[in-house]
Order: sequence, then structure tokens, then C-alpha cells
Amino acid sequence: MTDSRAVVQVRHWYTVFDIRPDEWGGFGWSQCVDVSDTRARMEAFEKGDLYVDGEKVDARVAKRLRAQITGKYVDMPQVYDPTEEGPTRPYIPGLWSHEAIPAFIGPKGFGKTKLLCQLAAALLIQSRRFLGIFEPVEMTEGERQRDLWFVNSETRPAAVHEELLAAGLEFGYRDGLPCYFDPMVGPHGGGVLIVEHLRKLGGATRFDLTDPVKWQWWENRLIEYTGRANPPLTILADGVTAMLGNDTSRYGAFASAFRRLLNEAGIPNGLGVLHSPMGVNADTPMGGVESMGEWDGMWIAHASAFPVNPWTRRSFWTNPRLGDPQVMEHVMALDESGLLRLLPRERPVPATEEVSGNESAAYEAMVLDALKAAGKAGLTSLELTGRSREGEARRAARDRLLDRGLIFSVRAGQHTRWYLAEFR
Repeated sequence: MTDSRAVVQVRHWYTVFDIRPDEWGGFGWSQCVDVSDTRARMEAFEKGDLYVDGEKVDARVAKRLRAQITGKYVDMPQVYDPTEEGPTRPYIPGLWSHEAIPAFIGPKGFGKTKLLCQLAAALLIQSRRFLGIFEPVEMTEGERQRDLWFVNSETRPAAVHEELLAAGLEFGYRDGLPCYFDPMVGPHGGGVLIVEHLRKLGGATRFDLTDPVKWQWWENRLIEYTGRANPPLTILADGVTAMLGNDTSRYGAFASAFRRLLNEAGIPNGLGVLHSPMGVNADTPMGGVESMGEWDGMWIAHASAFPVNPWTRRSFWTNPRLGDPQVMEHVMALDESGLLRLLPRERPVPATEEVSGNESAAYEAMVLDALKAAGKAGLTSLELTGRSREGEARRAARDRLLDRGLIFSVRAGQHTRWYLAEFR
């Protein structure tokens, strides 16, 4: 009865009048009350009883009728139709989808900025496989013309510059703007990387997006500063802890503000880099669950010991949102060119299962790769083999390599360190 428009009668003391269907909402309602007894009618409408088809409606229905008649919700947005968005599109296949804003978390000293520099290179160099295992980025031609921004909060600009060059990017200028680009494309053949060094803009807290004034400043800069027809495609925010003045309790507020900034500026993709707490079993950002809310999943950087040293065993995996790719845990190492890469995953070995010859060779290769990445620093027994069921296979592989003279060990205090034979 009340879901479609009908004649509604208003009764309040001596004031009685009807509201016809054509007088519902906006202009019609303003005409209805634009009479000599407007005040009395408004008071009757707000405080009196409402009748439909001669039947008095209860207070709950009357509240809804008043809202419909006055047009209170005329400008209410419609329920979003998800088919307008189209299917999920991979950005880095197997890791990252377009229009997603994940968080990358890890302990201090892991090498998060080094990884981010190599991510930036993979987003610009068309044939680059990020971390050695992910397929090259997938973008439309229009998306390839859009820039990438890297907001560096605390690392020395010269160190970031050198790392970006080592990752394969070339430095130059586009219309006087310092930038990095794919050497095969040049600064005018597609989008470029622009690095904002917050040290040179007044400090890391310049990107504290929880401050409305700073938020507005960055929206203007991202849209207008470079004079491009389209805003950037992606923003990488490195060092959110420093951006918030080390107040990690505001990670959640930053995530909300970062997402709103990207939405308002028309930037579909983003990544925030956060710290995890100290300790080897802390694989969430500081601030716990409250700091994880609006990120589209987590990229996890894990270290086997804390503090993190150059020889500490490192690994990487993701905890994605629904619909995004899942990356299982991989050990991370440096290849001969100095690029980070993920080693092939180990297959779990049940206690009752024998390891085949091919698998034995694979485990031996994993041990050698880990020691090669550690170099002269070597690895402790735990860092080299771990404690898991796969650790049994790695320990057996380590012992076989020791018997063949390919590796050696040295007692160091309460620990044993392992090295390649070439460092004897």
C-alpha cells in the first residue's frame, strides 16, 4: 500500500488536507505547501497523523512516507551495478590485479625499498618478469602512456637512484621533468617513473594523507603538476610508517585516505609499504587487524631471524582479497645480476615418503642457491634448512653436499654457520 504513490491525508487538530501523487517529491511538494497556511500545513505534516485509503499508518510507515513525499532521498545514489566494471584484469599476472591497492609489509632491514625499485622497473619494462617468476605486466596501449609515481619517504635519493638504474631503468628528462623509463622506449614513448623524495619536500610527513590540507595538496600535484592528459596509472607509497610520523596506530586511517586520494584523482592502482612488528612470527602490519582493513590484501615479506642481516633467510607470499591471486611462500634470493628473485617452491615431503633422485638434486640446488645468496656471510643451520618437514629433506641435501666437499661449516658460539666451499 505504501510502496507506490497514493493520496495521503494529513490530520492534525483542525488542519486536514490531502497530498496527491503528483505533489510527491521535490518541486511538487514545494507547490503543495506554497499556500497561505504553509506554517500550519508543515506543522501538521511533521507532527500529525497520516492516512492512506482512510487507514491510519503506523509511525514507522509514516516516517518513510514523509521522506518520500518531501523528496529527501531524491539524490540518493543508486545501488552499484557490478557489471559496469567488467571482469577482473591482471596487472602483474599471478600477483596483482588492476584497480587493487594492496599493502606490502615486512620487517625493517628486509630490503623492501630494493624490491619496490625492482617492481617499478617491472611495471615499465615491457618484457620484465617481476621476481623472476611472474609474467610481464598486462596493460592496454592507453595505460602504457600513463605514468608511475614512487613516493620515497626516508631512503636517500642517491641510493634510490642507483637502485633504479641497477634494476634496468634509464634516467633522463621529459620536458624538463626528471624521470626514469624503459631504455627501449625512451621518455616520450610511454609512461615514465616519477620519484618524489619527501626529504626534499619538507620531510616524510609531507605525505601524511590523514591531514586534509596535505591530502588536497597531493591531489592537485598528481593531477596537475606534470601537465599530462591523464593522471598516473599507479602510485607506490614507500615508508608509510615514516609518513605518519611513526604513529602506526593510524595505518588504518592512512589506508582510507590513500584509497580516497586515488579514487578522486582517477588513479586505479596503488601499493603501500608498511612495517611489520619486530620478531620472526609477526607477519601482519603494526597495529594488527585495525591497520589491515581497507587494503586489497597483503604482500608478506618474512625473515627467519630478527634483526634482519644480509645472510638472513627471506621469503615472500601473499594473503589476497577475494578474487585476487594467491602466491604461496617462496624463498627469496639475489641472482647473478643483483636482482631479487623467488626460488621454486619446495614440495612437502611426508614422513613416510622417500625422496627421489630428481627431488634430491632439487633440494641440493636450493641449499646451494641459499648459500650463494648469503655469500661470505654464510647461514646458520636454522636459516639454511628451517624446521618444517621440508627441512628434513634440506638437511639431508646439506649433508650430502658436505660429504662431497661442496660446502663446509664453522662453529660460531652457540651456532654453526654454513658456507660454499669457495669461501673456505
